[in-house]
Amino acid sequence: MSVEEQIKLEHSTLMEEYKALREEIKSLLDAARQTLNISMAGIGLLVAGAPLIIQAQIPSLFLVASIFLYFIALAQMRYLLLAIRQGEYLKREIFPYIRKTLNDMSDKRNSSPVLNWEASVASRPRSLFLLPVTSSDYIIPLGAALFSSGTYFYTTTQHSHQISVMDWLLVIINVLMFLYCAYVRV
Repeated sequence: MSVEEQIKLEHSTLMEEYKALREEIKSLLDAARQTLNISMAGIGLLVAGAPLIIQAQIPSLFLVASIFLYFIALAQMRYLLLAIRQGEYLKREIFPYIRKTLNDMSDKRNSSPVLNWEASVASRPRSLFLLPVTSSDYIIPLGAALFSSGTYFYTTTQHSHQISVMDWLLVIINVLMFLYCAYVRV
């Protein structure tokens, strides 16, 4: 096999890996969108069921719903984190070799700007101002979980409901899950 054929084979292999990883990233982002749909359905059920929960005087269900919403947020974060890691792998491992094989096949032997679009995006500093935008995928279930927990405290204080040991346990689980979600933030 000649050097040129070997370079072409290496390039086609890299391109296949690139395409496979790009499809995997797309499927992970689709899965994150599906969990967003699930969270929206859960929020709709919670809003529709809130009057019944208050009327039946079972405010603990608001805390259980919060835990459910935290798990949905964690699932979304997982999908997004995996997509980010695969994108970083592409940027670090695959793109440089694709550029190298393109340069090796080129007569000009200059650095190719192919696949450099992510460098300009990655070089921008992260800003607290952009946090609502960058975390918009999982802020919806997190916000709904906080609202549900707040509704629990509002209904228990309004109706002089005694907070049981089980409710305190659910409150502690909610606080820990919120802190964990804030820590894991993608």
